[in-house]
Amino acid sequence: MNAERFGDCWSGSDPRALTRFELNLMPMDLIVNWRRCSMTSDWIGRYIALEFPQEDHAFREISTVVNELLENLVKFAVNKRESVKLTVTNFGDFVRIDATNKCRDVHVQPLRDGFLKLLDSNPEELFLTRVEEAADADSSGSGLGLIALAKDHCSGLGLEVPAAGEGEFLVTVRAELSTEEMED
Repeated sequence: MNAERFGDCWSGSDPRALTRFELNLMPMDLIVNWRRCSMTSDWIGRYIALEFPQEDHAFREISTVVNELLENLVKFAVNKRESVKLTVTNFGDFVRIDATNKCRDVHVQPLRDGFLKLLDSNPEELFLTRVEEAADADSSGSGLGLIALAKDHCSGLGLEVPAAGEGEFLVTVRAELSTEEMED
């Protein structure tokens, strides 16, 4: 099945990676003890941040982004006993984080729609609007996490979703953090 890609971080070729690792995690392990999300995010943040002059700042940025993506992986995974994948790559000029899991079709369309709205909006304004809407609504997902990443942390966001269909789909959310921004 063909996939659609949205966002500004799906360029053709990637530069050579300086550091790259993949974690396959079981959502149930993280659900049983939710602190494991932040522990995993902090470990990844510390590991990658060692390569930056402003280590503490880089750690906070990386950890925050990984935590948001990891929590979403767990929440929206179809089967909580089937692994989800987190890939972190440092290319020198930027750090890329890919979060991949299987989602139900009922989550894919709202994710696609929300992501397209994010791409076409001012993240600052969209964040305020969604905070107001979330306060008034009874919804399972406000979308505030991805908006906050775009607003405060990431130089690029991407989404890869199936073009169409029903059932379960492999979905990847990609976040990129500029090395320059982590050194400020």
